[in-house]
Amino acid sequence: MKYNCKFDISGRVLEIGEVKTFASGFTKREVVIETSPKDEYPNPQNLVLKKELTALADSLSVGDGVEATGFMEGRRWEGQNGVKYFLDLNCKSITVTDKAEKPTDAKSWEELVKLGTAYGVGKDALVARCKALGKAFKDFAVEDWRKLAAEIVAEAESDDFGNLTDDPDDLPF
Repeated sequence: MKYNCKFDISGRVLEIGEVKTFASGFTKREVVIETSPKDEYPNPQNLVLKKELTALADSLSVGDGVEATGFMEGRRWEGQNGVKYFLDLNCKSITVTDKAEKPTDAKSWEELVKLGTAYGVGKDALVARCKALGKAFKDFAVEDWRKLAAEIVAEAESDDFGNLTDDPDDLPF
């Protein structure tokens, strides 16, 4: 009898986690995709990228349509409350099938997190930007969220295009 632990899955990217590095040097990154976005009951799936495969998520944006393949890996854990079993979907490849447009505006924390993820700005960096405004989250107005969103978009655009020169030796590629 042959056991098949492979998976093929498709959906839309909901979240892109940051790379986590452990004391052993092992790295891991998680990407959550929604496999039934139009259904009444959402079906989010957590894909795990390990070691050098964490870079597969660098080109992804929230909202992208993707197809992923990999293998399932289970493990047993025994604690004070008994035995539990866990299952990881270890991703070996992700292909973008439908590129989402990057957001350019935000009117709330949730929208700012989505915008930040699309431009490669993590939650910790977003929290630091919010604190720099000197206000508590409850005191933020729509204008504050829009200001932060505009700053992130402007910085991303300047990183892509602002450093180009006429000298071919100075070009970043």
